[in-house]
Amino acid sequence: MQWEEVQWEEVQWEEVQWLEMQWEEVQWEKVQWEEVQWEEGQWMEVQWEEAQWEEVQWLEMQWEEVQWEKVQWEEVQWEEVQWMEVQWEEAQWEEVQWMEVHWEEMQWEEVQWLEVQWEEAQWEEVQWMEVHWEEMQWEEVQWLEVQWLEVQWEEVQWLEVQWEEVQWEEVQWLEMQWEEVQWEKVQWEEVQWEEVQWMEVQWEEAQWEEVQWLEMQWEEVQWEKVQWEEVQWEEVQWMEVQWEEAQWEEVQWMEVHWEEMQWEEVQWLEVQWEEAQWEEVQWMEVHWEEMQWEEVQWLEVQWLEVQWEEVQWLEVQWEEVQWEEVQWEEVQWMEVQWEEVQWEEMQWEEVQWMEVHWEEMQWEEVLVTKFIPNKSEGQAHAEDVP
Repeated sequence: MQWEEVQWEEVQWEEVQWLEMQWEEVQWEKVQWEEVQWEEGQWMEVQWEEAQWEEVQWLEMQWEEVQWEKVQWEEVQWEEVQWMEVQWEEAQWEEVQWMEVHWEEMQWEEVQWLEVQWEEAQWEEVQWMEVHWEEMQWEEVQWLEVQWLEVQWEEVQWLEVQWEEVQWEEVQWLEMQWEEVQWEKVQWEEVQWEEVQWMEVQWEEAQWEEVQWLEMQWEEVQWEKVQWEEVQWEEVQWMEVQWEEAQWEEVQWMEVHWEEMQWEEVQWLEVQWEEAQWEEVQWMEVHWEEMQWEEVQWLEVQWLEVQWEEVQWLEVQWEEVQWEEVQWEEVQWMEVQWEEVQWEEMQWEEVQWMEVHWEEMQWEEVLVTKFIPNKSEGQAHAEDVP
């Protein structure tokens, strides 16, 4: 253990020296990159203004086409809804019949299987952790440094996919709710017909006024955007200074406290893990069946209440939100596109830099770890150092 501790401390010191050299190189490259980014930003502003004008012209042409397509789509939607109502009622009846027969059997088998799997998993996890704990700590630190950059990019991609899936699920849910609301909707439509006629007249008058208002708002938004960009630039400069100071202080503190923290953390984690495992087993044995029953009862009540309230609210909000959402999303979309282009360029350059330097960093770290000899055995291993 003494020899390994000496080796580890020597490797740590050399790694800190190497990181300081890398930091200076990164700072120089960062300055070069910021100069290029500023020039690209000037060009993007000119391109963005030209694209804005062309988009306004295109949107005016698309609006008339969308109005005609909307009428056609509503006619097709009505026929599809009628067909889906019939199919949904038949599917619901068959599903209810099947669930009444198989529910209790499925619950019992699932509980038995979960109890067996949980006990086996707990035992295997304990055995494996005792053997691999120290090895995992070192590998985890190395792996986390690499994974953090990859996870940042994957998280953005995942969020885009999830948003599309949520949109599709929401449409499916609304179609399922249609059957439950039909009777109330018939009653409501009789009262709403006269109000809709009046609203159509008011809406046409409001459209012209809103167009005038939007033109005024556009000029104000352009001015505010210029002010916002100036403020953003100052904030970025301040954040860079603060980050560099914080990085230096963190390195100094870690050099002093690293070994002490590692030992205390290992001791504390071992105690906490054993206590948590025991308490979790005791609590689960007492409360499992009670939790299952209460959760089922509560979910049934909440689901019925939420279904009714959400359907009522959605019918009222839908017509009011459609127009405002279209206008707002067009403005937001252009701003988001510009920011995404900037962010993707930054991410791409960072990934390119890591690809170029990753193998070099790994090779140097392997050489330091493998070929630094023990002080007592330095002469014996001197010939092994390339």
